[in-house]
Amino acid sequence: MVRHATTNAVIFDEGLGFFLVKALTHGQKAQSDIKFANIVHPTIAPELIYTTQYLHVKDALYFKFCNGGDLRQVIDLYVKKEENVPEDFIWHWLKTACSHVASLHYPLDHRDAVDPLIHRDIWQGNFFLDWPNPIPDPAPLPQILLGDFGSAQYVSDGDVGRGPTGIGNDIYSIAFVLLVLLLGKPLAFAGDNVQQDEVRDLIPDMYSDEIKDVAVELSEHVVGTRFRVRDAQIVNWSEPDTLDLARDLIALGDRMLARFAEDGPPTDLSWTKPEVSDLPLFFADAASLDEWCVVNNEDRPLEGRYFLVPIQQDSLRILRRSDRLNPGQYRRPVKRSRDDEEQEEASEVTRLRR
Repeated sequence: MVRHATTNAVIFDEGLGFFLVKALTHGQKAQSDIKFANIVHPTIAPELIYTTQYLHVKDALYFKFCNGGDLRQVIDLYVKKEENVPEDFIWHWLKTACSHVASLHYPLDHRDAVDPLIHRDIWQGNFFLDWPNPIPDPAPLPQILLGDFGSAQYVSDGDVGRGPTGIGNDIYSIAFVLLVLLLGKPLAFAGDNVQQDEVRDLIPDMYSDEIKDVAVELSEHVVGTRFRVRDAQIVNWSEPDTLDLARDLIALGDRMLARFAEDGPPTDLSWTKPEVSDLPLFFADAASLDEWCVVNNEDRPLEGRYFLVPIQQDSLRILRRSDRLNPGQYRRPVKRSRDDEEQEEASEVTRLRR
């Protein structure tokens, strides 16, 4: 939750509406594991991702502050009201999510130019919403960003299309989230061993045939409470072309949103936006930050190792480095030739003789 809302500072716990992606740049290897921005300005330019070349976050790719919480919170709010998530918002999310997957899998739109980056942890808690400040009337649909690349991996030719770690993981994880949006809960909670031909009957009647068709088509690989692939499917795995599928869903989303627009403004979801301060504090250096923490953070400094990184003139963002994950998991293994192996063997023999 937001702490010390009476001050001008906006301090969030993990997962409360913003996320800092660890070092993942297309075609490059991770150099550090940077996690969260704890104090941010609410009017940062609405860019999806951007990079910094500062030494301690070399080659880092991270997201802007999102003031609207995450998709999980939006779904929970509608469930509590015993209402269905509006369909125009679902199409907006689906179109955006597919565009994220397309850009990650094929960042240059050329399959041989850059290795695909597979997110591998797509679920409703990793989509973040951002609203304009102030929100105009009528309210637009919020910007949606995909965060948390803690399980992301580059995929080699041998991995593409091979089960739960293959390139199809992301597109079918999107299917999982789509069903949660439509049902208000994971498919596994809708009944025991729900089959693909039963999915349509579970979706409320208020939704269009188009969104039901998409949900049924993609639900083949949605098993349990998260994306899973049955063992039998891994043996003879047949993936759709994720880029073409994503493009088709993006185009369909455009058409459906245009149809909804004919009936008037989009559904107003601004009521789901968490209450946050519009005037966060900024700190010129770490000492002033520590002083503020003693006064305003229950006499305790912020935990972890923090760094100050300029993000725009006269403002600072606080970053926390996480030691939870091994950055080596993002490094593509170097291909070794026979000459390399022979050289290593010779070096080992020389070492043993000494």
